[in-house]
Parts: sequence; C-alpha cells; structure tokens
Amino acid sequence: MSHLPVPRLPALVRGWPGRSRSCSRSRSRPQVRVSIVVAALFALALTGANAAGSPAQAATEGPYGGTAAAVPGSVFAENYDTGGQGVAYNVTSVNGTANSYRSDGVDLEATTDTGGPANDLGWTAAGQWFKYTVNVATAGTYTIGLRLAAPTAVTDGLHIDNSAGTNLSGNVNVPATGGWQTWTTVNATVTLPAGTQTLTVDQDNAGWNINYLAFTSSSGGGGGPPTGGSLGANVIVISPSESVATIASTLNAIGTQQNPNQFGTQRYEILFQPGTYGSAADPLDFQIGYYESVEGLGQNPSQVVINGTIDSWNQCTNGVQTECYATDNFWRSISNLTINVAGLTGCFAGEEVWAASQASPLRRVDINGNTTLMDYCDG
Repeated sequence: MSHLPVPRLPALVRGWPGRSRSCSRSRSRPQVRVSIVVAALFALALTGANAAGSPAQAATEGPYGGTAAAVPGSVFAENYDTGGQGVAYNVTSVNGTANSYRSDGVDLEATTDTGGPANDLGWTAAGQWFKYTVNVATAGTYTIGLRLAAPTAVTDGLHIDNSAGTNLSGNVNVPATGGWQTWTTVNATVTLPAGTQTLTVDQDNAGWNINYLAFTSSSGGGGGPPTGGSLGANVIVISPSESVATIASTLNAIGTQQNPNQFGTQRYEILFQPGTYGSAADPLDFQIGYYESVEGLGQNPSQVVINGTIDSWNQCTNGVQTECYATDNFWRSISNLTINVAGLTGCFAGEEVWAASQASPLRRVDINGNTTLMDYCDG
C-alpha cells in the first residue's frame, strides 16, 4: 500500500483562535477534536485511494457453469452468461418467480414446456438483452429452433446478434400460441464461425417467453451432432463417458427438428453403447420425432440402461396447444434397452410418453415405471 500524505493542521494543533495555549482546559478540547478530524481525514483519504489507486474489479462475462454451450445442441434460456446487469444481461426491472435457480437470477419462472430446462425466461421488454457463450463445432449455417410462447402475436419480438452487434437472424416474429405456457417452435437461420463466441438474444418488443434455442446444422459445412465416423453423418453413437447434459442437448436438438418433419429428408440412427445413462437425481430425458431410431448396442436390453425417459410428443397444429394430436405420429422406434422412468415435471412427471399411431415400434424395451401411449397433457 502506498503511503498517504498527512495533512498539516496548524490551526487545530495551535488551538482555537482567541484561546491561550497556557490554559490546560483550552488545550484538552482541541486535542480531542484533532483526533476526530485526523481519523475522519484518514478514512476519507483511504476511500479516495481505493477509488483512484485500486479501483474495484469490473464484473467479467463468462458462460454459466463455466463451460460454453455446445453448438449443435440446445442453449437453455435460463443459462445466460454470468457477469450481472449491463455485462451478461440488461433488464429494466428484476422480476421472476424461479430466480433461486441461480444466485444472479432474473426474469425466470418454472415452465410446463417439455424437452428442455425447468425454467423459462419471461418478462420481456424492448431494449432488454441476454448473452450466451457458445462453442461452435464447425463453421457453417445453422437452423435455430426458438421455443417461444405468447398470448398474442408479436411482430419483431427478437433477434440474435454476435459480439460485434451484427444481426445474424433477422427480425423474428412470435406467433400467438394462446398463453404464456403454451409453446411452439419458431425457426431462424444464422451463419456462425467455428469456436467459442458470444451470441446475444435481443428483445425488440415485449409479450413473449423463451425456453431454449435448439441449434442444428442446415448446411454441409455447418457441422452436426457427433457421428459414427464411417457409419455416416447421421449415425450418432452415444458413449457413457458423455455427460447427461451433452447427450440431452444433442438429442433434443435433433428431436425438436424431427418432431414436425414428416416430409423432410433427414434420417437419424441413434446408437447407445453398453452402459448406464443418467440417474434418478440427474435423469436423461429426450424426445424423438420422425425418422429417428434409437437402439442399444448391448447383447440384451439390460446392457443399456436409461435412467430417464425417451418420449414421443403430440404435434400441435400451428403451435396451438389446444390442437395437439398423435394420430399422424409414426416412423420412429426404440429397441434393445432398459428405461427406468425418471425425470420430467408437471403433468408428465413419472411418465414415459410414447404418443404414436403406427410404424412406431418398441422392440425388446424393458420399461420400469409408468408408460402412457397418449400425450394427455397436450391437446
């Protein structure tokens, strides 16, 4: 610490004007006042030194949990960067009913949406923004499935930009879903370089909630999920060494893409190596859609154990939650594994949901727990 100059206090040391130095009564009173004034000046000097000489460290931005979200994969709205107001996010007021999820939580609430995190981000307002650090596997063009809810339609609800402020997605309109917890997926397209980078979700107009952003490759150079090497780009081989969060993010991104993709050309084979995935405390829950086949690579179903759920959900016409059906859910399958039902919340808690009408077999699948063949929570 640098030494501070000691101010001279000649008037105080000499005594007050008009008082004799020979008077002991007069000397004692200035001494007390000298002590008080010197202490006050010293405290003031320390404050000034701290402000000028050793400024407080500015808050730094960083990925929530310390690791950038993987792209391709899902980026959860609740996991915006750390750093606080003006650094990781900008809000005009602090709201939320589920901010206990994180110590710096703002605008979070429990969600009834499925296939994503426990909390969505709401209380949107023009001029607010939230930053997310992502790690892009390969440069290219990506489709972002934005999971949104809005009682009424919002024109130019949001856009996504990079750290340079470039609008990557264009203005995104939010359709009317009929409620704050009635969800639909709205697609936008962005072109990203490879590597770690910061994306910002800018709120251009109020009136909508967001749950997550599912990134999938939409170009040959855009990377894609982990693949089976020579087995082909759309064969995804899952290892027990991968984290539950990574597996769920990858597979839910594919499931979100394939759920409405009846007439698309994409096909996916998802192969689980022998082992145990997820736990009762940290379940692996993911959805699958059209043209997805999930298989365990063990000799029998007991060699691949999923503690969680593998779900097939209703499709909702135009994202309207009261017009949801499973009558045209088909061309998907699960085989040769065990599911110990765990996870999901709300209406779906404790359920393995397999809402499908035809060509959707469960072959050699041991399910321990409740199973429903009807997505009775939607529609």
